Amino acid sequence: MENELTVFRTLKSFSGAGVWKAHLDPKGEHEFSAKTLIYGFNGTGKTTLSRVFASIERGEIESRLPSSCSFEFVLSDGTTLSSKALQNPFAKRLLVFNQDFIERNFQWDNSVAEPIFYLSEQTIEAKAKYDAAIHDFDDADTRDHTAKAAEIKAIKTLGDFKTRVAKRVRELAPSQRYSQSFDARKIEPSYSGATYSTENILSPKDLNSRQALLAEAEARPSLTELGSLTFPLAEWWQSQMALLISSPGSILAEEFRHHGTALTWVSEGLHYHEANELNTCLLCGSTLTLERRKYLARSFDSRWESFIHDIKASNDNCSDYLAELRAAYQALPKEVELQASVQVDGKVTRPMLEGNIAALGRRFKQLAELLTAKSLNPSLVPEIPADLVAFSTADWFREFEAYRSAWNVIVSSHNREHLEFSKRQEHAFEEIRDHVLAEERSDWISLFENVASTASIAKAAHVTLREARQKRDQLSDSIRTHGAGADKLNKMITSYLGHGDISVRTSNEGYQLMRADGKPAAQLSEGEKAALAFCFYLTQFEAEGRKKKDLIAVIDDPISSLDTSARTHAFSLMSRITKDCRQTIVLTHNISFMNMVKREFTKKDGRPSSLFQLECVSLAQNPNDRSTRLTPMNRLIKDYNTEYHYLFELILMASRTGASDHHYLLPNATRKLLEIFTAFSAPDQTNFAASLGSTGVQLKKNDPKALERLVQIESHGTMDGLASLPALTVEEAIRATKAAIEFIQIRDKQHFKAMCRVCQVSEDA
Repeated sequence: MENELTVFRTLKSFSGAGVWKAHLDPKGEHEFSAKTLIYGFNGTGKTTLSRVFASIERGEIESRLPSSCSFEFVLSDGTTLSSKALQNPFAKRLLVFNQDFIERNFQWDNSVAEPIFYLSEQTIEAKAKYDAAIHDFDDADTRDHTAKAAEIKAIKTLGDFKTRVAKRVRELAPSQRYSQSFDARKIEPSYSGATYSTENILSPKDLNSRQALLAEAEARPSLTELGSLTFPLAEWWQSQMALLISSPGSILAEEFRHHGTALTWVSEGLHYHEANELNTCLLCGSTLTLERRKYLARSFDSRWESFIHDIKASNDNCSDYLAELRAAYQALPKEVELQASVQVDGKVTRPMLEGNIAALGRRFKQLAELLTAKSLNPSLVPEIPADLVAFSTADWFREFEAYRSAWNVIVSSHNREHLEFSKRQEHAFEEIRDHVLAEERSDWISLFENVASTASIAKAAHVTLREARQKRDQLSDSIRTHGAGADKLNKMITSYLGHGDISVRTSNEGYQLMRADGKPAAQLSEGEKAALAFCFYLTQFEAEGRKKKDLIAVIDDPISSLDTSARTHAFSLMSRITKDCRQTIVLTHNISFMNMVKREFTKKDGRPSSLFQLECVSLAQNPNDRSTRLTPMNRLIKDYNTEYHYLFELILMASRTGASDHHYLLPNATRKLLEIFTAFSAPDQTNFAASLGSTGVQLKKNDPKALERLVQIESHGTMDGLASLPALTVEEAIRATKAAIEFIQIRDKQHFKAMCRVCQVSEDA
């Protein structure tokens, strides 16, 4: 099958797991090869990365990885392998060795190991059936993965639809109370609980009115309906028109008819003289004779008084009625004071009602002006304008009542909605929600049916896979034995250790670790445990019907607790057995083992190799926090077999810039650099402090106490322990780098110059 040859190509992303905070390689610039070496100090996330590979092997996230862990690999066939939908596309071809592997397979206290099964060749027919079952299982496994991927994709597409539709509902229905709680989880229950059709789709006008209602934080205040006129307009208007064309008539003396404007003044003067019993005219000084008094009294009798009273009353009434009209006009609520649902109708009706009231007001003002003139000259018959003569109070009143009725209907609806504000808002939201769901209904049906269809196919494929697995396992059990695995494992252990004191013996549960004297192998040394575990791992390469040429071997530091001799043997064994694997990925923190693997992987044997480094840098926002990314191996580590050149460049650049992305490394790295340097510059000294003091170097630019602080740091001997943090501040660490570089430059100037050339930097700071 094609995917049997699929291998890892790139680590596209890795985050949420310790120092693996934000590794990204979206363009696939760092490609894995058939032989891939990954080097990193302790604490740079090497073990965490091995657990990612182990998670893929087991088809589930390792329990020791945090729940926030997220990763993506791109495989050689271009497909993506993600933690979000984790599966093992390699089946039994992927084998991972790390500390978790050892803990899963060995119970050191009980001297017990898990079994390794090899297939016997007892019957050709049984083997042929088993091979056919393997083929059927692989086919079923592929179909199961394909069906599962299709189901996951369909579920995701439906999930995206739910999110989009819920977002659209929230955007169209802007309400904190109702909309914000409407999320993707509400979509399926909504479609399941109701049927939506075109009847649920709102017109733009209706949609706008619902949105306006939802946008209101609270109900608008209730309003008062507009009452009818409080005065009999038609009768009163008719009497005013008659009054305007009336005059005092024959009751007035001839001499007063020609002086109409003085009538009121004369009438009031007569009353004043009578009331005060005055016999002499206050104006002209003439005597008011009895005859003259009678003459005036006849001119201004009760009819005159009534006429003048009518004019005054008309003036007063006109003012009162005009004030009533003005109050009604001003009391009309503005459109924005209306509930949103009736604002459109109010926008139409209010201007017509205002115009109607204003028209009557203008007529009243005309009438008021005529009455005022009449009151000043009662005998005057004014010229009445034609439009005032033609004005019909009956027509106006009918129009007014029609507009008033329409307006009061609006006000009534407004007040009703005021009382039911919360219920109306809830209903408006439901209408908008149903509007959106109706518009999206056809897509929902299509996507929902697709999920059901893919789920059915996936379920059937899984049943087929389960049956194929059962058949394969049954046939495997009939022809496999872990006795053969024990024989192969014992031969490898003896070869590795150089003696036969430790071996494995088959038991019902697996293997029993035994000593040569027949007793359980208790109290094993760390070196013996490492040897047993690694041999156990390598023995699996041809177990369970595997073929080495198809395998992907991921090996994380198989040399822990091994001395130099055992380390070399472990490398030799690993190199020999993994030589023909489809892909070998080795992770290590040990510089000497890394150099062995590097030399082997870079041999020109026609197979490509990739050399990587786990670059762990301090974060700018928090220097005590770190982040790891997978990068090509540093040139100085790649080209040289010691760490000295890399350390020199690291310390030199920190001393010159006053900063470093690796400040957590600086104290130990600075001491290690000086330890190596003084071991050759002062070979007669037995310890680091003595080596520094014996050279006679006197620092000129930097404080010698910075070097004294380095003496107090515990030496780690190799770069393995560089990541542990000593008690030096960032400033102290930078001062130490400056002092160390000056020390080397003064002690051996030629050496310093040569190292600057190697590091491709200028000799001058």
